[in-house]
Amino acid sequence: MVHCLLSIAHDNADVKRSLSYSKKTLGTDRSTMSFETLSGIRMVNAFVKSMKTDMQDLTIPRDMLQSCKLASSNYRRRKEDEERMKAKTDREKARCAKEEENERKFIEKEKKRLKGDGDILAKKETDLTECRKDADQLLSDGNTLLTNGIKEEKCSSSTRHVGCS
Repeated sequence: MVHCLLSIAHDNADVKRSLSYSKKTLGTDRSTMSFETLSGIRMVNAFVKSMKTDMQDLTIPRDMLQSCKLASSNYRRRKEDEERMKAKTDREKARCAKEEENERKFIEKEKKRLKGDGDILAKKETDLTECRKDADQLLSDGNTLLTNGIKEEKCSSSTRHVGCS
């Protein structure tokens, strides 16, 4: 049984070693390093280790230099693209903020205008209500006079025939 436990496959050892090495490469001060940069550092380190020679005696091949230049230009291009996108986003945010401010100002103007219109309409309503009360009073007075006039007419026509009291 002990023999079985000691002979467990170590398939994950390479993966764990790789993750550990990546963690050491990143460190605490490089937490924002991109995947491409980390990959490039790991490739250079792997190349240097594979040469099994002193660093002073190391000859860097032309294709490795070209690869580094390409990686550098890709990095600069990616950073420029990120900056352009950030600037575009900032401009868009500023434009939206300006539009919102203009909309807010327009709404405030409309509120003031409508409040003024509301005050005018309230005054007109009050005037019309007073006018309607006056018209109702005139109508009531006219009906009373008409009723009295009809009664008097009946009285005067009936006095001709018979006495009216």
